[in-house]
Amino acid sequence: MPDAIEMVCLANSEKHGDRCVAGVRLDTGGWLRPVSDDTGAGLLESQYETVSGHHPEPLDTVRVKLDHQWPKYHQPENWVISSESWELIDTELHDRAILAINAALQREGTILHDTAHAIPKRELTNTPVFRSLTLISPTEPTFYVREKDDGTIQPRTAFEFDGHEYDLPITDPTWRQQARTAGVGSLPSEEIVSDHEEILFTISLGEASDENKMCYKIVAAVFSLQASHLIGF
Repeated sequence: MPDAIEMVCLANSEKHGDRCVAGVRLDTGGWLRPVSDDTGAGLLESQYETVSGHHPEPLDTVRVKLDHQWPKYHQPENWVISSESWELIDTELHDRAILAINAALQREGTILHDTAHAIPKRELTNTPVFRSLTLISPTEPTFYVREKDDGTIQPRTAFEFDGHEYDLPITDPTWRQQARTAGVGSLPSEEIVSDHEEILFTISLGEASDENKMCYKIVAAVFSLQASHLIGF
């Protein structure tokens, strides 16, 4: 019988036309990335849509039915989902969700193992990582749009964390659409969050690129939370 677990959704990002959903389990406090099969493929809309027709967003609590664990060399948090529909538990923050978010929040160190923007696949296959997801509160992030060589628009963010500088692409669908519509050149974080809020990033290690066999770090979700909910802020 599939395991039913509740998780706080901390990302529902774009992944090659599908979605990469990730969150923190309320039973163990560990990260979870539901995937559709043993290849680690993204989720179809019919797979992550809840019984009530809701699409999980950051800070929602959902109940997910899991079939079996299927860690990969670069994504140890992967679990293959069952065919049963997800359930929306709550769209409002509650005490257990706040505790889980604080437990997942990284407060120091490098992001996903080093300060680079990507990790070579060969390095990961030789020494698999112990995590591929993290939650941070970045320092003074700036958002901008870059036109890639193929003409597509890529929203990105430059920020600091624990004294290190990063510049990563964004796959959060809400932010990507806002950036495309607004034609953002550069936008400081103060203009997208209210007073007494902290901006948070969910950062994920993506699939290896076919071109250069690098696994890139991506900002899978951009959202904010009342600072009073975060311990130490």
